[in-house]
Amino acid sequence: GKTGTAQKVDPRGGYEEGKYVVSFAGYLPADHPEFVGLVVLDDAHTSKPELNYGGLVAGPIFARLAEKAARYLDLEPHEEIRKAIPVERVEKKVPAERIHKTASAERIALTNASRH
Repeated sequence: GKTGTAQKVDPRGGYEEGKYVVSFAGYLPADHPEFVGLVVLDDAHTSKPELNYGGLVAGPIFARLAEKAARYLDLEPHEEIRKAIPVERVEKKVPAERIHKTASAERIALTNASRH
């Protein structure tokens, strides 16, 4: 699948702080698609707005839809998936100021690139 995260444009200029459109698009099965889906959330209200990214917000919604579609279409999992070994989930807190600095740096880079 493919994720998308875009900061919303402020009508007065620039971008709206903490407001995003997030998305996830995907299909299954990979070798002969029978299900195609696109999940788009405009200004999703999450418990942690600093983590409002397509892969974290829209991705899990797509995954639930894809699971239901796979059952409905009676699709068998690939052999690799059947043999998959569960991995331990690791979570690490990233300070909000680090996330904001990264977002600001990306915004500056994109603004500078659009001027050329």
